Amino acid sequence: KATAVFFTVLAMSSPALGAEIVPDRASDYVAFCGKAENSDACASHILDRMWTLHWVRIFNPDQPGVTFCGPDVSGPDANSQIASAVAGWIAARPEQANRPTQDAADDALLALYPCKVPYAPLAN
Repeated sequence: KATAVFFTVLAMSSPALGAEIVPDRASDYVAFCGKAENSDACASHILDRMWTLHWVRIFNPDQPGVTFCGPDVSGPDANSQIASAVAGWIAARPEQANRPTQDAADDALLALYPCKVPYAPLAN
């Protein structure tokens, strides 16, 4: 149990791969990701957020609201497709505009890619 808590804290406190290069505010993030030259940074940020949600789900399955299973998208531009979907979800919700990018992106990922089957936590 202590190991699970350690890895959860580690995953949540690690600097995001794209955190330093994407805007902190969700509305600025949407505008930033709308530019082709920023697609790699946005894809990297979303990949980091997906890994974080994945690890939280594995090591702390009882945390409320964490129902992320990951998208069923593949191919060389999969992360860019997912980042575009996340930016679109945020843009379609004005209430997300002033939220921190990380929080809005997590909410978008949880809404866009919920689990389709019940999760079986790791055995202790």
